[in-house]
Amino acid sequence: MNFERQNEPIDDAKINGFEVTRALRLPADYRAFLLKCNGGRPADSNAFFQVQGLILLSIEEIYGITSNTLNSIEDDPYNNFSAYIHSHLLQIAYTGSQGIYMDLREGPMHGRIYILARPANETLKVDDAGFQDEDDYEEALFLHPVANTFSEFIAMLGPDPNEV
Repeated sequence: MNFERQNEPIDDAKINGFEVTRALRLPADYRAFLLKCNGGRPADSNAFFQVQGLILLSIEEIYGITSNTLNSIEDDPYNNFSAYIHSHLLQIAYTGSQGIYMDLREGPMHGRIYILARPANETLKVDDAGFQDEDDYEEALFLHPVANTFSEFIAMLGPDPNEV
């Protein structure tokens, strides 16, 4: 992956510390990405993607573990999610208007990628298990599936098709 601006490198100890602090486990492919790239601002050659039913989007930032609080998963700038849903969905990227989230609940949803887009094109549940409270469920209605894994999400990124 090419970056216009890349975050400073990190090591396993920093990732392990984040996981312990947040009491969660990051998917292996996202851990590998953090160790190799640690996020940053993607170059235009790999910043664009489209989710079925939504407009063409451009990734402004892929978050890493960094001292820049605006670009760090350590300071996860969640919207109005409750503490419960916030602890299970980690914002890993930003399009400039929408957040990209990774599901960190253990089980079959672990590692799935969603975009939080309003207004939703159609009502959609993240899964049949739901969330703890009504506000979480209402917020989750705006989550649209993007990819099953972080690697699949990264593979979706490419140049602006309007300029190719």
